[in-house]
Amino acid sequence: MIYPILIDPNLLWIVALAIVPLVYGDGFAALVGGKWDKIKYHIFGGEKTITGSLAMLAVTAVLSVFVWVFYGAMGYTLPELNLWYILIISALATVAEAISYGGIDNLTVPSVTSILYFLVATVL
Repeated sequence: MIYPILIDPNLLWIVALAIVPLVYGDGFAALVGGKWDKIKYHIFGGEKTITGSLAMLAVTAVLSVFVWVFYGAMGYTLPELNLWYILIISALATVAEAISYGGIDNLTVPSVTSILYFLVATVL
């Protein structure tokens, strides 16, 4: 996950955005899904809840906007804020969390997220 910094130290914002779904999104998914949801779905042997996945999507998207604006205000060079990119990447992070099993989401979610934001920064 630190590879963007090795390429360009100005890409530290990508690392911060990769941590958001792991720490906050996945944490809120567990709290909300465990507390309020009775509708469960199973993917690759893992049990997830609909409200937990929606909570991860919402928290990841909202906090990603905050991180994007924060790092822009700190003077980092970021692409123009595009809510579609954030929503799509947040949705893909949620899918990566849903299809990951056995705790591997701690690797897959930040990896997928950082690769996608790196593509946004360099290609789009």
